[in-house]
Amino acid sequence: MDEYIELNVKIENEKEVMEELKKYPELINKNLITYIKLALIGIQRNAKMIAPVDTGRLRADIRTDLRIQSNEVKGVIFNNVHYALFVHEGTSRMRARPYFKQAIEGGARIELERVLRRDLLKKERGLI
Repeated sequence: MDEYIELNVKIENEKEVMEELKKYPELINKNLITYIKLALIGIQRNAKMIAPVDTGRLRADIRTDLRIQSNEVKGVIFNNVHYALFVHEGTSRMRARPYFKQAIEGGARIELERVLRRDLLKKERGLI
């Protein structure tokens, strides 16, 4: 049985961001997959830096996958190591070490925002 943790990223000024994105639908649609790939790479990089290390197996097994289905694009980051969930969420005998959550809250969100701002500025200046 596959067990997973679903983490959703909330944008604090979501209404403002969505209004800006509506101005440039062709830009966002064209680059959406690229944005999600960049976010996944950032999360994976941060998770590998933060993940606890004993043998290195947990850290080495952090993977990403981009899934595209009809009208949905989903980025997934995961571990196949059987004890990954116990390390991340903790147990009655071990404290939680939520390296995925910390990785998402870290640089991945900042990198994605930076790329979106860059592309929006290029569009406004007529460079795209």
